[in-house]
Amino acid sequence: MAKKRPLAPSLQDKVARFLLEELAEEVVLFEVKEGLSWTDAFVLATAQNRVHLGTLRASVKKWGKTEGLFAVPEGQSPETEWSLLDLGSVVVHLLTPAARDRWDLDALFADYPKVAYND
Repeated sequence: MAKKRPLAPSLQDKVARFLLEELAEEVVLFEVKEGLSWTDAFVLATAQNRVHLGTLRASVKKWGKTEGLFAVPEGQSPETEWSLLDLGSVVVHLLTPAARDRWDLDALFADYPKVAYND
């Protein structure tokens, strides 16, 4: 009997785990492919502050290039509290704690299957 190869981690899982390595907090994956036609998953992550948010954003873009992905959009203001990176099948939402509380995307996506990475 042939041995089954383990499944490779999904892109969504890779992104979430990368964000944990970069010290993001409250990393959550919502599988939205059943409700949206333009992406498969949202990954939400909380940055410690605006500077950390900028660092996370730059790190994800750099990591994405090594994975053969193109992150859209370009540019970010230092005052940004919410940054979005579209990696195609995964959309990454990076938020400061204040923005995470204010916009409450977790509640907005609550009807979708969820995986919490650092609960």
